[in-house]
Amino acid sequence: MFSFLHKNNTVEQQANTATSGIAESALHSLHDSIQELAQKGAFINFLTRKDDIAKVLRPLAQAQRNCKLGMLDSIVSIWVEQTRPLLTIAEMFRDMRELGNRSQTMASASEEMLASINEVGRSAEIVSRDAQDVKTELTSSVCLFC
Repeated sequence: MFSFLHKNNTVEQQANTATSGIAESALHSLHDSIQELAQKGAFINFLTRKDDIAKVLRPLAQAQRNCKLGMLDSIVSIWVEQTRPLLTIAEMFRDMRELGNRSQTMASASEEMLASINEVGRSAEIVSRDAQDVKTELTSSVCLFC
């Protein structure tokens, strides 16, 4: 009878050892999985894997993904807010350049108009002198007949 108890204790010890080994193996596997989850971008693996450890860690992976998506959204929002004034400044420079080009075109047109007006003025002076000469000649010819 004692040998039976001894055998029973041995089986129980073996079962405990086996259970302890399985538990230790599961803990190592869980530890490794948590280490993997802590690495950059590894949360994606846990969102697609089907094993039990992945099922346990999936909520953490989803939380990590949501956190990173939130950070990415914040970064993009900050970038947009920081870039908007630069875009406005660039548009102002473009408008100022365009205004400068238009002003230059208007200045050139004004110079051409001034040259034309001066030419008309010179022509008017010539016509005026010619008219004065004709008047003088007419006056002297009329006086000849008087």
